[in-house]
Amino acid sequence: MNRIECSRETEMLQVVVAGQWPDGCDPEQRAHVRTCGICADLIEVAVALSNDRETTVRNAPVPASGAVWWRARMRMRQDALRASQRTVAVVQVAMLGAGLIVACAVLSATSMLPQGWLGSLGRLFGGIGLGAITRGIQWSLPLCVALLVWLAASSVAAHFAPTDD
Repeated sequence: MNRIECSRETEMLQVVVAGQWPDGCDPEQRAHVRTCGICADLIEVAVALSNDRETTVRNAPVPASGAVWWRARMRMRQDALRASQRTVAVVQVAMLGAGLIVACAVLSATSMLPQGWLGSLGRLFGGIGLGAITRGIQWSLPLCVALLVWLAASSVAAHFAPTDD
């Protein structure tokens, strides 16, 4: 019956990986490889793979430092762009939600929606009465206009702001 494993396979593989085969290993290990077919096959394959790895590493092209630096800068810019896009998306969703709430309040105050809906919304937010909500609506248009002007001015300023290019 043929054996499929040898108890010294790991040891022999470590010898090849360490670069000690055949000159740097014990004579007893070389003798074992001559008598053990499993370890002989292992050594043959491991030496071929090790030589191939060394050849590949020696012949691998090393990019210029300027190219590596440029790629790193491009990656940093792309990461910063993705982060800013996430922030803009969050702000846009928040503004959309605020706009929907204001629109519903204005429609309710102008009797286009049932008044009970606005009163239940006020109770939901801690007992705010219908009068407080309608008084807040009269300030909503100037506040929305001021917010839109501020957003437009900040986006224009961000567009024309100097960069580190």
